[in-house]
Amino acid sequence: MQSTLPVAPPPAAPPAPPAPPAPPQAVSTDIAVACPRQVKPEMPRKALDEGISGVVKAEVRIKGGHVTEVRFLSGPKVYQSAVRSAVMRYECQTTGDAEVVATQEFVFRIE
Repeated sequence: MQSTLPVAPPPAAPPAPPAPPAPPQAVSTDIAVACPRQVKPEMPRKALDEGISGVVKAEVRIKGGHVTEVRFLSGPKVYQSAVRSAVMRYECQTTGDAEVVATQEFVFRIE
């Protein structure tokens, strides 16, 4: 006759580790809010002569109410000087010494 020994149940699985915290969301600043006074860039003569249309995307750094830097992310180079000249004349609102980084698109159409 065979004797059956009781079998111990397997040990309980350890509890799952807690989920990692969600990464912080990037704070996006709408440049229209950061800079209520904006200057429209002028259409460069070369773009008109050559019929160049396009969209220029620029990243601007704002500190103390003024644009301190303009970096171009995309778009025809023929427009960069006009965009830089206009953006540098923006009047912006910032709090304290905080630097704000914002992006803006400029659409140029030859009509």
